[in-house]
Amino acid sequence: MNAYVDNNFLINCIGRDGWRSITANACSNSDVKLILSPWSIYEIGNASHIEELLGIVEAFRPLWILERVDLQLREFIVAWKDFWNGRIGHFDPIRTLAEVHASFFRCRSELVEGYSLRDYATVWKNPDANRESEIEFRKQESINASNRVSFANGRLTSKVVQEIRERYVARQFVIAKRAGLPHELIYQDENLILNEKRLRTFIWFFVEFGGMDGMLAHRVEESLTFNQWKTNAKLNPNRQLDRFHAIAALPYCDFFVTSDRELIKKSKAIRNDLNFKIATPLSGEEFIEWLRNNR
Repeated sequence: MNAYVDNNFLINCIGRDGWRSITANACSNSDVKLILSPWSIYEIGNASHIEELLGIVEAFRPLWILERVDLQLREFIVAWKDFWNGRIGHFDPIRTLAEVHASFFRCRSELVEGYSLRDYATVWKNPDANRESEIEFRKQESINASNRVSFANGRLTSKVVQEIRERYVARQFVIAKRAGLPHELIYQDENLILNEKRLRTFIWFFVEFGGMDGMLAHRVEESLTFNQWKTNAKLNPNRQLDRFHAIAALPYCDFFVTSDRELIKKSKAIRNDLNFKIATPLSGEEFIEWLRNNR
């Protein structure tokens, strides 16, 4: 069983009696495998008790899942190839720490083998690194607020959804070709692709006839996003981080362990929107109880 755990669970393993030993025993006995993501490292690096969290993670020996953008790019590449080849492939985004970062940096895994969890976490103590992430969070918050206004009041029609999905596919082509582009240049290149008649036809056909069905992380994010647009909720930086965790965890793990009750509620709410099984959302207390009962 794979259990994606959020940072609050790791913190509780420091302070809650018995949590660390119960979890460590389950991991060593292979009853469960903990899954973390690069965003977990971001939160560890920004924590005041970084040394304790590093010790906890090293004791649990987790596996790692690809970062959200990289995960969605790679599942798109698999889905696009499979659609035109007439087959259904298998995509597994759960890797080692080195493999996840090699994918993120677009390099061979041997080039990052020597870097430790501590190396990656302490990067976030650098003011410049944190400043860049905060700018990106604020930008995404602004984009989301604009989209929510645009598609409110019943304007999220099937035609609009089709257009959103076609633009998403175009964006994957842009990212695959030119990683690291600023958002405004990605948007310009999306328009160039969508204005090219022949490629636009291929994209329309792919979207219209189920090519995106296997893009599970995208489908989870889309459902979470559409549900959020129907409300007045703001996607602030903390909520963005919560969503990043959910996007990776829900389609590719068995459990999603989080102390955020609102996120558990939202995760359960999208089940009816999806035709595939997603992870069971659990609080930390529920997960520890499950581990006790499944020794």
